[in-house]
Amino acid sequence: QLLRLVQGAKGDQVEHLTAFHHTADCGLVLTASGKQSNEELGYSEFFFGEHVVEGPYTPPVEARDAFQRGLRALSVGDANGSLVHFEHAIAENPYRHRAHACVVAITDYLARPRETAIATRAALHYFPENGDLLFMQAVAFYKMDDPEAAGRSLQACLEKQPECERARALRIRIALAQGRPK
Repeated sequence: QLLRLVQGAKGDQVEHLTAFHHTADCGLVLTASGKQSNEELGYSEFFFGEHVVEGPYTPPVEARDAFQRGLRALSVGDANGSLVHFEHAIAENPYRHRAHACVVAITDYLARPRETAIATRAALHYFPENGDLLFMQAVAFYKMDDPEAAGRSLQACLEKQPECERARALRIRIALAQGRPK
């Protein structure tokens, strides 16, 4: 029936994809029917990280500017100030991987493992396949004296990146600290 319906569709009856937005846990699809193109409807192509999306969109100028302000603050040694800007960049465009990576690295540098764990969890929501984030999450859990959670993050990291030597080394360090053989 579906094939007959598709084959019989003509002109204004044809439904086409107008916009699509996808996150790690949900998606939104907008379709339209008719002869108008997306450009005629006011939609244009834009990017969120690795994802191409169509829709009425203004480029994330504020996200870019906040990220640049964070880099400037970091370049003059203001790690705390840079965090504010990088977090603002994430709020404006959560698909900006580099902003997440900066927040994770800076909170780790500032010896704030709880904040690092929170930052990695937020980043992993948008980039669940990133083994580096999983490793940093494991480091944060290790620093918070939670070897079980660190072990789970390391296992996930090694599933994504089997050759990650630093993850293997941390797993051995945890096992030795717990008195277990490596």
